[in-house]
Amino acid sequence: MSVKDEANDARLLQLQRWLSTKTDFSGMDVVPASEDASFRRYFRILDGMGKSWIAMDAPPEKENSQPFVEISRMLRDGGVRVPEIFEVDLEQGFLVLEDFGAVHFEDILHGKRRDAFYNIALSEMVRVTSMPDTDAAKLPHLGSEWLQMELDIFHEWFLNLGGGPALKSNLEDFHKACQPLVNGILEQPNVFVHRDFHCRNLLLLDGGRAGVIDFQGAMNGPLTYDLASLLRDCYQDNPRDWVEWKAIQYKKRIEEALSLDLDDDQFLRWLDWTGLQRHLKVLGLFNRLNLRDGKSGYQKDIPRVWEYAKDVLGRYAELSSLREFVEGFNTWSEAAA
Repeated sequence: MSVKDEANDARLLQLQRWLSTKTDFSGMDVVPASEDASFRRYFRILDGMGKSWIAMDAPPEKENSQPFVEISRMLRDGGVRVPEIFEVDLEQGFLVLEDFGAVHFEDILHGKRRDAFYNIALSEMVRVTSMPDTDAAKLPHLGSEWLQMELDIFHEWFLNLGGGPALKSNLEDFHKACQPLVNGILEQPNVFVHRDFHCRNLLLLDGGRAGVIDFQGAMNGPLTYDLASLLRDCYQDNPRDWVEWKAIQYKKRIEEALSLDLDDDQFLRWLDWTGLQRHLKVLGLFNRLNLRDGKSGYQKDIPRVWEYAKDVLGRYAELSSLREFVEGFNTWSEAAA
């Protein structure tokens, strides 16, 4: 058994002791539910009579669960369908949540009802984006420093394959090439941003709404960020003409919700550029998960994310310096393989 497996087993035993001694879930079965790209794990608690809950294991030395609790409260008060929290122990890093079931949007975004399911997801996104400014202001700001920090993950872990400081002599040139992209993204209004609003973080609920999970990284950021996350999902192949059609539909809804009047072309440009920044970051994250953390499952999604990024880089003259910079690395041209 590896050190990692032993640590996970110890955490599971700790979780079971907590459930048995500190909560009302004593004596119930606890079975694996899922993991994610962080250090969090999820277990399903079964009462043997058809009811279930989700136990979150978030090691406190690696994951701070306080934002999850606080943002959950804000979103629930704002009408967003997020899981109810039944038990919390921040010191140990354990929570018990409402179980949204197992029907992820990743499993249903196909066939004749595909567009209807996307509309359900977009309806929930409107609720997130329309959260009060007072709530959005409580979140960390997704500004220029944060955008560049995420792009630096791409530079280090994708272009340089995690090579470290010795390969960062061209970082200043990279920052200069990124500046038009960052400036263009920051033209947008700031709103409440989930920041990972994609098919794996949405579940279809009874009653036809989308349940939203994994929201603890929410920030106050660009208007189109969540829209780019969903329509140019790293786990879904969506053609550009369809993405733009759905984006304009969404623009009309958010204009009404936020009393805005936005130009179609500018909105699509915001969507493109915000999506590009996200995709470059994700390329770095997926490589980091593989090279540093031993999680290779995301490698199969890199060609899709690369195609989304390459498409936008090739369509805007303002981004030519960034395109030329990344094309100077073999890792960029090899990503489509």
